Amino acid sequence: MPDMAGNCDVQQSVSNLRRLLPQVVAASACNLLLFDLSAVGSFSTIVIGELHNSTGPISLDDNMASWLGSVLYICQPVAALLSGVLTEVLGRKKVMLLINMPFLLGWILTCTANSFIMLLLSGIVHGITFGLVEAPMCTYVGEVSQPEIRGVLGSAGGIFYQLGGLFVLLLGTLTDWRTTAGISTTIPVITAFILIMVPEPPIWLLSRGRKKEAQTSLSWLRGWVEPSAVQREYDELVKHYEATKKGIVNVGFLDESVTNIPENVSNPTPQIVNSHESRTDQVQACDPESLSRMKALFEPSTRRPLMLIVVLMFLITWSGYIALKPFMVTVFDKFKLPLGSHWST
Repeated sequence: MPDMAGNCDVQQSVSNLRRLLPQVVAASACNLLLFDLSAVGSFSTIVIGELHNSTGPISLDDNMASWLGSVLYICQPVAALLSGVLTEVLGRKKVMLLINMPFLLGWILTCTANSFIMLLLSGIVHGITFGLVEAPMCTYVGEVSQPEIRGVLGSAGGIFYQLGGLFVLLLGTLTDWRTTAGISTTIPVITAFILIMVPEPPIWLLSRGRKKEAQTSLSWLRGWVEPSAVQREYDELVKHYEATKKGIVNVGFLDESVTNIPENVSNPTPQIVNSHESRTDQVQACDPESLSRMKALFEPSTRRPLMLIVVLMFLITWSGYIALKPFMVTVFDKFKLPLGSHWST
């Protein structure tokens, strides 16, 4: 994407605080999904810690606890396959809004559960939601923020994630698991309310031919200014999108004979045109946008960070943290720590 930070019109008409604040609000609304995501992931630690081999109405044996602790990660890959497709078709904001519905449903099922089956069902709902979150969230933050704060806003997601887990674990220490789930139902409600106020990314709106909405979105993100104040940046964004969309359709990709013009040809234009027209079916058989995206996957700028993330996630998973996390209360209880198993967790 073009460096949209260089819009002199906006910088002259609004302060830096006003220019950056809408982007912070939009990214924070998005990062609240990570807060809820972490809260859901940490809740199994609370409920298994209280119900594992308990004497209450709901008691979990070892097999039940194992299923409840792993169901999130079993369902996550299934939904992850759909996440990218839904994000492109429906839009980043709309998908993030819809994600709050299963988040809320899962919390309601949890706080009203009267059996292991209901707890497992809520885990399945939350697990599916787990897989849907990352694609729209990561894409949205990158598309609504300017280059100079994009890294800060992106890394802020980690803070929201840690706070979500801390929030639920603290509630689980101070109250019981059912009350914790009931209080947590407010998280998706607040998130949805804030998301309603932020716009779709301008670049996605352009990809759907909604140019007027794209300019309105850009003016919102640049300090709630008039569309005319971001006209220059908007024009650059349109040019960038058009270049990206049409860049693959280049006679140079067709055949050497199209671009290798004989020296004795004084007017090569008809020859090029005829050669190009003879290959019309070949060009139309390909989807330029899809080819461009596939090519981008193998570019070093994409491949290197992707490999770093894959290696990092592999190491995190193989460290045993994800498998141990649901049973941390039980593990610390076995150690008889003086601080108490819940506070230690």
